[in-house]
Amino acid sequence: MTAAPSTEPEVNSAVSEAEMASAPVETPAPKAAFVLVGAGLDDIWQNESAVQWALMLNILKAFGLSEEQLRFFDTAHAVTDEAVFASIEEVIDLGVETVFAFEESSPLIEQLEEGLQVVFLPSLDEMMQRGQAKRETFEILSHVISA
Repeated sequence: MTAAPSTEPEVNSAVSEAEMASAPVETPAPKAAFVLVGAGLDDIWQNESAVQWALMLNILKAFGLSEEQLRFFDTAHAVTDEAVFASIEEVIDLGVETVFAFEESSPLIEQLEEGLQVVFLPSLDEMMQRGQAKRETFEILSHVISA
């Protein structure tokens, strides 16, 4: 008995090392691990002259996170229903279960509390003024991030 000829096209699976070396390597973007919500975050984001930005970088570094893993939502811009829901959709798309908030109440935070764990932190300004607030923040983050 002879096998019927294959109708599948022949695929040459031999790829030279040179072709493999020149092939672009896609590196996935780091997954957001840290979502911050609060008023005024736009003003300090990557602002090298803002001491709050330096503090935020130190916090990330302390937990082995990079700024690429940080996403933030400035509640000062999420005032309309449309802006709030767009922000919520973006948070959902990130796949996080916990967000960290620098303020107790805003329309965005109230909506996020309905489906996610919202952990409240002292504001960056408060951390700059009170060492105890900074210690509280590190303790809170240690428990949540390591859990």
